[in-house]
Amino acid sequence: GKDEHRKGLLHMKMAEGAKLQMCYLLHHLCDIQLRHRVESIISFSHDFVGELQTDQLRRYIEIKQSDLPSAVAAKKTKEFRCPPREQMNSILSFKNLEDDDPENMPCGEDILNRMNEFHSELMSYVSLHALQEAAEAAQDVEEIEKPGAMRRVLNMITNSTKESTDTEKQKLPEPEPEKKTPEEVFRKVLISTIVQWAEELQIETPKLVREMFSLLVRQYDTVGELIRALEKTYVTNSKTRADVAQMWVGLSQIRALLPVQMSQEEEELVRERLWKLVNNHTFFQHPDLIRVLRIHENVMAIMINTLGRRSQAQSDAQAQAQAAEGGEAAAKEKDTSHEMVVACCRFLCYFCRTSRQNQKAMFDHFDFLLENSNILLSRPSLRGSTPLDVAYSSLMENTELALALREHYLEKIAVYLSRCGLQSNSELVEKGYPDLGWDPVEGERYLDFLRFCVWVN
Repeated sequence: GKDEHRKGLLHMKMAEGAKLQMCYLLHHLCDIQLRHRVESIISFSHDFVGELQTDQLRRYIEIKQSDLPSAVAAKKTKEFRCPPREQMNSILSFKNLEDDDPENMPCGEDILNRMNEFHSELMSYVSLHALQEAAEAAQDVEEIEKPGAMRRVLNMITNSTKESTDTEKQKLPEPEPEKKTPEEVFRKVLISTIVQWAEELQIETPKLVREMFSLLVRQYDTVGELIRALEKTYVTNSKTRADVAQMWVGLSQIRALLPVQMSQEEEELVRERLWKLVNNHTFFQHPDLIRVLRIHENVMAIMINTLGRRSQAQSDAQAQAQAAEGGEAAAKEKDTSHEMVVACCRFLCYFCRTSRQNQKAMFDHFDFLLENSNILLSRPSLRGSTPLDVAYSSLMENTELALALREHYLEKIAVYLSRCGLQSNSELVEKGYPDLGWDPVEGERYLDFLRFCVWVN
């Protein structure tokens, strides 16, 4: 026919380099598809949460207006006294209840049905069952379109025998086959193409093998991929757009300086940006957003690099001093590492105070913070801006994390505390304070840390 000699890219023989670029393009299409799914869930949730809140207010007014005993009313209103996250989990708990238990349903039947319909429609696109149905239907269509020789003979025999009866009976209209969505067709074609590429020739490029396998896995892991994408998704009100944009500019500048060795001017820029991030309205109003963006990980990376450079500079200075004992002393460059550490620790302390989930995120770095908890403690003005302060801010007023402390952590603090009695605080002596023979400032800071620990006999 007219289009007999026309072929698409997926049906042509291509070199491995072209296949690799095609994989990148298909990955991009899958990313766009995933983004549209997330946006559709957000669009549904925007209206759905409004209906949930209206229904919740209705139930609250009904409970208040009813003449219930205090114990029963307290049990029914427990939901409204919980934090927003727990309230949402309680409302959506209907998915774990039996269908024949309507009294324990926390929301109306209309809302329940709407949620179930949206879930069913979404699963019809992303579930593995939908992909298997599409593949089976496509296989049936191919068998119908290309029957074998025996099948054609049988069709001729059956058609000739039924020819007379068909003229007498009224022919009933055949139900139209369910039309497959473009998304299902896309997934089917993509899988068959990758399998065909793998069966054609031996692939010599390892990168192409990885990209092909990654594409194949994405088609069978659409639900998991969507869950991971939603965990990294955060929705803000349009009123905070300016604050989010300003925060994003600062974060971009900080991340741009991560891979390089920063000069003093660049360090000053980072310190300024960190303080502006703390003063941004988004920082305290949306603590989950700060954690999702992993800003604390970037700040930890800056502090680790700064402490590493400081340690290297100190060892180099000692080596130079030993090498030039009788010579002229070299000009020293101003050490500003402590200023960067102070700025990072101040940011991380505020980060820990915003939410318990943020405390848990910082608790993962607890070991490193304790390893460096003996620096900058001799300056009383830096209280709340040292690694030790970040360490106990990550478990302050959080019994769950305090119970997660292990004995070897507290042994480090005990060792640091024991050293405080061996030498005086040089800065206090220089300022004219009497020499007590031990360091009261550092000792007090370690005792402050031990106050937030949980001691179990």
